[in-house]
Amino acid sequence: MTLEFCDVIFYDVGGGDVIMHRTQVLLDERHYAFLKKKSEEENKSISQVLREILDKYARRSKVYSLSSIAGIAEDTECYGRDHDKWLYGKR
Repeated sequence: MTLEFCDVIFYDVGGGDVIMHRTQVLLDERHYAFLKKKSEEENKSISQVLREILDKYARRSKVYSLSSIAGIAEDTECYGRDHDKWLYGKR
């Protein structure tokens, strides 16, 4: 089942909903030809091929890695080793 609201699409993929955003991309002829050929070879939509290319790029550039967010919320009072104290009140 697919529900569409504005530019957000909710897909039920069997294991839970996946939220996707609809966007428009302008491509020059060579990029479009590449995506079209790749999508036909792999029997996938152009959108799926483009998502896979973006995922590969993001993994290579570590956009989604934990190290990319390390230290963004440092707290001088609360440390990871003290998690029981903060979660369960244990001293």
